[in-house]
Amino acid sequence: MSKVTVVALVTPNSGQTDMFIEQANWVIPQVHEEDGCLHYSLHRSIDGDDSLVYIESWESEDHLKAHGQAPHMMEFREKVKNLVSGPTQVLRYERADTTGDADKLQL
Repeated sequence: MSKVTVVALVTPNSGQTDMFIEQANWVIPQVHEEDGCLHYSLHRSIDGDDSLVYIESWESEDHLKAHGQAPHMMEFREKVKNLVSGPTQVLRYERADTTGDADKLQL
């Protein structure tokens, strides 16, 4: 199986972005300890809206699936369910076979 890259788009309710990030700070260290986690970071929009995006990289689809079922992720989803407007949009990718600087092609 190939590595999986995830882009997860989150839209917090107006005025709830900082609270969401606070809760994310609780769960991110736990995610980093998960088997198969290669990269997991949260990014805040600089375009004046409240949107957030997770950038993730996992060793395999199986690792990503286990991540979604991890007890701390279930608890996190419960903690933030009233902080967001609608479901998170999760987009999954595998790296295309391209050329360039090998270090800069890695996530």
